[in-house]
Amino acid sequence: MKYEMQELRLQFWDSLLHNDPADGADLDEAFLAFTRAGEYEDKKALVLLKACAAVSQTASNAMKRNLKAAILTWFSGGPSDNRTHSWQLGHNGMPHLYEIVGTQLSWRDAAGIVGASPDDYSAKRRVLSLLRDECVSQWKWTFGEDTGGPFEVSDASA
Repeated sequence: MKYEMQELRLQFWDSLLHNDPADGADLDEAFLAFTRAGEYEDKKALVLLKACAAVSQTASNAMKRNLKAAILTWFSGGPSDNRTHSWQLGHNGMPHLYEIVGTQLSWRDAAGIVGASPDDYSAKRRVLSLLRDECVSQWKWTFGEDTGGPFEVSDASA
């Protein structure tokens, strides 16, 4: 059951990346019963997905691009000093998650893919800050309790 939930969660992430985010009710319906009885990490994963979906539905186009760049870096495994290749998009449009896993995209790579300024590292800080705040709200809304502290959203969150 856990692997089916992880696969379904990846489908929702890919949909979000391709401008088709689920709303919180859809995510709750798909995951909440499993997550409430699940581990803390499963709860965090649901809350981050809900926060990203909420931001993608309400944010400016620029912030949506920044969010997509963050998602690309998370699922690519993040940047690495040992990376020996540069990312080249093999087709026009947004890649699917399975295409970027293990590519170790930097913020610069990911921003370029989504059409954002690759040199604007403050955009990365802004989107992560927005997601931290939204995660706290989503946690309280979903589980009816405070997170007990700040919600950590970083380069490796998803």
